[in-house]
Amino acid sequence: MFEFVIRSINTSNEKGTAKNPVDKAIIKKGLGIVADAHRGMKNREISLLSREEIDGFKPDLPDGSFGENFTIEGLDTSNIKLLDRMKLRDVVLEVSKIGKECHDRCHIYYSMGDCIMPKKGFFVRVIRGGGIVRPGAKAQYIPKTFKVAVITLSDRASQGVYQDKSGELITSQLQQYFASSDRQVLIDKIVIPDSSLKLISLFLKFIFKSYDIVMTTGGTGVSPKDITIGITRLFVKKEIPGIAEFIRNKYGQHNRNALTSRSLVGVNGKTLIFCLPGSVKAVNEYLAEIIPMLNHLFSMVHDLDMH
Repeated sequence: MFEFVIRSINTSNEKGTAKNPVDKAIIKKGLGIVADAHRGMKNREISLLSREEIDGFKPDLPDGSFGENFTIEGLDTSNIKLLDRMKLRDVVLEVSKIGKECHDRCHIYYSMGDCIMPKKGFFVRVIRGGGIVRPGAKAQYIPKTFKVAVITLSDRASQGVYQDKSGELITSQLQQYFASSDRQVLIDKIVIPDSSLKLISLFLKFIFKSYDIVMTTGGTGVSPKDITIGITRLFVKKEIPGIAEFIRNKYGQHNRNALTSRSLVGVNGKTLIFCLPGSVKAVNEYLAEIIPMLNHLFSMVHDLDMH
């Protein structure tokens, strides 16, 4: 968590113009700043730009010169990430867009000779509003920590008969993925027997706690003990059949046994659910296709505009 200052609050009655400092702002969920022309713009409810970036472009420019709602100080904006949050007393904001694409040059561009907002600015949406924010307010910047559950279903692994190599592989590859994106992650790794009740209990726990990913390995076949898919379907609100179908078809061309897997991908709220086979080889194959899709999947379940 990092502390920074809302140096200035700026609003305007028209879009595409500089904004003028005001002495307070009412923040409302789904709108942003109630009295601003940009209120209600999806994923662009409130715009922010650091005073340090403004001074780097041209010192002594007034706050709001680039159309930003909040001119902030004391935050390294080069490390801003989507879904990070900010807290201003009771108000909670979430980073929903970094930079923007300007299709037409506006009044700001012509008056300044350039505009740094598309490259240096970012936007937040209101997660919890209802408060009044004033210039000089201190705020906390809270990087998002992704929460992941890796569940291995295996009677023998749960008894310590053999090592849980598949669960360890999933954990390792997901740690590498988040590290490569400079993201924080907490991974719960659990080994349970092929038990419907235990799996139900874990799904209830992790979905209630809004985990970002629940990934299982094992129990996706057709034997009497393979209960993973039947239980998981109780918790999947939206299935994404194309991912598992693609993987089965791709690797089934060389190993027809891969076609017997009932692997599944779906969503419950903002929780991504993946049911992978139990073998290390199959887990490697599935992760090779799933991990490159995670950024896109996160953007969809969080309703972010990546264009």
